[in-house]
Amino acid sequence: MGRHRRLIAVLVAASLVLAVTPAIASAVTASTVPLPDMYEDADDVALTAPAMPAESWHTFDTDADVDWMKFTVEDTSTPVILDTVRVAGGGQGDMTMSLYDAGGPMALLATDGDYDTNWGTYDEMIYFIAPEPGTYYVELTTDNPMTYILRRSTGIARRIAGDNRYATSVAVSQRLRSETDHPWWGTDYSPDAIVVASGENYPDALAGVVLASYHESVLLLTRAGTLPAETMAEIDRLGQSAFWYGSEFEVIILGGETAVSADVEDEIASLKSVTQVTRIAGADRHETAAMIAEEADDYYGLGTTAFIVSGRNFPDALAAGPVAAYAGGVVLTTEKDALPEATADAIEALGLTTCFVVGGDAVISDDVIDEIEALTGSPTVERIAGANRYETGYLVAKKGVDDYGMNGVADNVDYGEWNGQSAVLVSGENFPDALSAGVMCWYMGSPMLLTHPAMLSADVETFLDEYGPTVEPSYVVGGEAALGTAAFDAFNDYWWNWLP
Repeated sequence: MGRHRRLIAVLVAASLVLAVTPAIASAVTASTVPLPDMYEDADDVALTAPAMPAESWHTFDTDADVDWMKFTVEDTSTPVILDTVRVAGGGQGDMTMSLYDAGGPMALLATDGDYDTNWGTYDEMIYFIAPEPGTYYVELTTDNPMTYILRRSTGIARRIAGDNRYATSVAVSQRLRSETDHPWWGTDYSPDAIVVASGENYPDALAGVVLASYHESVLLLTRAGTLPAETMAEIDRLGQSAFWYGSEFEVIILGGETAVSADVEDEIASLKSVTQVTRIAGADRHETAAMIAEEADDYYGLGTTAFIVSGRNFPDALAAGPVAAYAGGVVLTTEKDALPEATADAIEALGLTTCFVVGGDAVISDDVIDEIEALTGSPTVERIAGANRYETGYLVAKKGVDDYGMNGVADNVDYGEWNGQSAVLVSGENFPDALSAGVMCWYMGSPMLLTHPAMLSADVETFLDEYGPTVEPSYVVGGEAALGTAAFDAFNDYWWNWLP
């Protein structure tokens, strides 16, 4: 499990706070010319630092430039998220962000740590729990001219969303792989392969979360008949570094031509950076999931764990993907009352001896469990099921945290101390945003929590009570139409419940 995940989890997780819309993210490649800085000459030293708004644009005119901003915190233990994203320029540059307390002598409280993004140096983050009310100062320095956005927010979470499900999958991708589009960086800045699945149906993508995770990659969504413009642009962006350096860049399509048409495959293959398009498709959803598991084993080398989910219903399965990936396992699908032959064959062929059946007997019957236990190798089976989808999601999240160490703690401490619980919140009523978010959970080492879109579900609150407080930021994936402001605000402001 560790060989592909250890370095990436640390380097990527902090960059996820950048809830930049696709329009802003695409502006990163729009220009290499630094833009005017409305704060220049007013922020050169701490004493002249202007008040920091929720969002502001800045420019480093030279590599000796320094930017200062200040903000005020009114309550003890207030979580503050500070982050930057490059807009233009930068070259082979680096940015550093530092946080100071103005009480008495200026004291350094936190830095970005430079484990901010996946092999990246532009996008910086500080997640800070203010020890007391007062004024705090932010210093930003660079070794190369660039224009960047600086953001500040209060609370434990950031929302990552696009205008639709396809744009949201792109927004997640841009947080995971933020710098594949810059010519200074080498071949490793593009993933070797990315995964594309239907955004209109869920079975193939449920299993694909694991494969995308093992490729240290992303899962993008497409329509069946046409490739959304934002998805096409993101595939092109992700492959640019590979293209510049003559490296392989594969796109793996999940599902048959009913799910993702030949026309979409042709559009993807036409992109200059794409060197290979591979389709994984079986005779039905169960065989496709089995083939995805086999591909994951060929590429990664699986352990002995499988999460068995319904191939006919998505809610119970959403939270299983990232836990399966973190456990070094796979996701396989089943019918309610009978174990498909393809699933049974995969369990035996891959030597999967620890199986978790996700969902109650109304979704997956005891007959299926009996069939699994009767397979060669006599796999052990544990059912994970709550009274509803939200409690089941909570129990799956607990499994990830308690049994597989999925607690926001990175394995490689060389890149900073990563020592606290975080989570990803998604709607339990719809599947598209959760599919892309599943790969994010794997990168972060954080569980996925399902909530009712109109309010924060009680099972999410139970999880937060049990595992909080967080000392790293959490994320809400999906726009307000998918997950409303009341649910977001309740999650973001949950830190009040942790105060003494």
